Amino acid sequence: AWPRPCPNCPTIAARGSFGDLQVPLPAVGAPSDARSGSVRMMFGNRWHDASTYDRWKLAVGAEIKGPARIDQPDTTTILPPHWRASVDKFGNLTLWPEAR
Repeated sequence: AWPRPCPNCPTIAARGSFGDLQVPLPAVGAPSDARSGSVRMMFGNRWHDASTYDRWKLAVGAEIKGPARIDQPDTTTILPPHWRASVDKFGNLTLWPEAR
């Protein structure tokens, strides 16, 4: 089992089907191409500088290191410190904790 970032954080899993929904993702590009700015975010009792990213500009295979905020029109993904996210070939975000 993965370590939980905090004892009160929920574990969430979701699955959905959208038929022939097509979301055009860039085939190539660095995560910096999708960077839209930065914000200060609090995790635990500490403030962190976090990069912000435009979700639909992240290319397949892009990998982001937390802390970060990934924005899209219908949701926002928060990536805590010591976590990573990558975009798979279907455009899904996969998040996992770094080994410490």
